[in-house]
Amino acid sequence: WIPFGVRDLPDFAKPDITNGAETFTSDFIQRALEGKNWSPGFYYNPESQAAGYWLLNGDHEPFAPKVACQHGAKLTAFFNNTASAGAPEDEAYTNAAVFIRLTRSESGEYTYMGSYTSPRMSDKVGYDTMREHVPDSVLRYWASMLASSKKPDWCAKALVDHLWPMDDYAGPVPTDPVVESVDTTNLDGCSGLEARVQRGLEAWVHDLASWKKEVDMKATMLNEENLYKAFFAADADLEPGLRLWWEYLQCTGYDEELYRKLVAMK
Repeated sequence: WIPFGVRDLPDFAKPDITNGAETFTSDFIQRALEGKNWSPGFYYNPESQAAGYWLLNGDHEPFAPKVACQHGAKLTAFFNNTASAGAPEDEAYTNAAVFIRLTRSESGEYTYMGSYTSPRMSDKVGYDTMREHVPDSVLRYWASMLASSKKPDWCAKALVDHLWPMDDYAGPVPTDPVVESVDTTNLDGCSGLEARVQRGLEAWVHDLASWKKEVDMKATMLNEENLYKAFFAADADLEPGLRLWWEYLQCTGYDEELYRKLVAMK
């Protein structure tokens, strides 16, 4: 089975690849191409204009390319939406090199598959699709990753925000007509806007602190087993079920020069 988002990609004329049998360790690839890990499997160098690269484990990516220049998709639970000056631009995902540790690899090393681009924004993997087509071992893998104490801060925050989202501020704001009504005007003739907004914000900050204390306690009780079970919860549950997302990989070419460079460095 192949996701429709992959099947719908235009055919790619695979070039004549004369080599390509050489494999590389993940440590070697990271030393050679540099860069830092931004999100699961994706690396890029914020100080370079070059595209990033993917390091994917075929054991946990059943829909990733199986052979060079084949379209595919990877799975992820959450995205790094950190707003920072060091966040990758769209160009980092364009013609990015993909390396995959194939399931049949006895060495455990990674094979260069080609240059890939993300042709569209990600789609959520629905409950039916997940149950019918995503192997149980993949759900176990993600439950383990999300339960790990070594997961990055942005991932921990995304998990908490998904399971126990904080209510948005619903109090008065400066553009709200009620804050400028006659009834809200102070005796000294000053507008009551500032007082009402301040009281509303103070109440919300108090609620925010209570929410933070409660979810921090809940987060300490998360473990691999209850996160695994969360994949089977309904989308509309009080604590929404966990879902995965597609990250589409469209092959755009095969960089022979990059491959030869890595072989020479090895």
